[in-house]
Amino acid sequence: MRGADERAHAVHALGACRLDPNDIRLPRGGLLCVALLAILLSPSTTGAEGTSLTSFEINLVAAHAEQEGWSGEVPHSQRNSVGFEHFARLAGPHGDFLTLNVQARISYDTSVDADDALALELHNAFGELRLGLGKRVRVGHFAPEFGLEPSLDTHATLLQTLAIRDIGFKKDWGIGYRVALDAVDVGVAAQLGAGMGIQRRDGSYLVSARLSTPERGNPVLGLSALLGEVLTGTRPSLYPTPDYGGHATSKRRLGADASYVWRRFSFAAELSSGKNDGAEILGGALLVEYTPGWNDRLAIRGNLFGWMGDPDDGDALWSEVALVGSYRVTSRWTLRLLGARELASGTGSEQTRLAVQAYYLGG
Repeated sequence: MRGADERAHAVHALGACRLDPNDIRLPRGGLLCVALLAILLSPSTTGAEGTSLTSFEINLVAAHAEQEGWSGEVPHSQRNSVGFEHFARLAGPHGDFLTLNVQARISYDTSVDADDALALELHNAFGELRLGLGKRVRVGHFAPEFGLEPSLDTHATLLQTLAIRDIGFKKDWGIGYRVALDAVDVGVAAQLGAGMGIQRRDGSYLVSARLSTPERGNPVLGLSALLGEVLTGTRPSLYPTPDYGGHATSKRRLGADASYVWRRFSFAAELSSGKNDGAEILGGALLVEYTPGWNDRLAIRGNLFGWMGDPDDGDALWSEVALVGSYRVTSRWTLRLLGARELASGTGSEQTRLAVQAYYLGG
């Protein structure tokens, strides 16, 4: 256990993380603040019972599209990177009371000059406090309470949910509250509306809420709503700070989602309807996954996406069908192959995309 003087020094360092609500930006020592939180809250420094685990990841991607040619990333999905995940769960006499999760990557963006290609991506970065009777408070960087994203882990997958196209990002900084009742689960969140960057400008904010049948059930049905002034950057990164361009986009959404497991099939679907700066939008996704009985290392997943009405796409219909084969080569290495075809696009030039991913996760 570290001494009291070391913990006091760490707490003093965290004082540098104060935020100005009128112009919230990541301070120079922002990553240090996250690391110090991980140290302070891990079981080894608190003396509390519990468990902790640190895993490392390597993400190697090569993709080809008809118009862009070869690249080292799959748009809105994955790019070449190395990273880690630290997970800690603290427990007392009455069971678990605090969960900490920090998940970060150093990525390489092939679409920019080599001098600017490296970026720090911070994905999960939150602490969740259990209050008892199914109540939990979450603070940090986590998924808004909308659609499938809060309940699906898409961190390493080539196929994603609607979140990035719909909201503009998968996770945001803020505070959330969840309660599990007998018949329903309820989640609400208030966030900055800026995604990975710690920044609030042009009145940005994001408020979301989701009501669902219990997540331990089958099927799981959800209804959600979202309201906000959202900043969307050209590059998902904590550093360098994303370029948010012009003004925040006013977003209003109502959504519905469902997931169901039947034998070796899993099904998930989501629907989102609302407005972007007053323009009507409508989007939907269907995800199907199958694990053959003769080989548990193999999984086949298909996605169908559709989106209509976003003024950034000229109010045109965009849709895509995609298929991914995933094979767990070892306990730590997974190989994925992607084939995707646009059925309709805003440009009128539908593309076929191919990608291969080698993903490592282990201690």
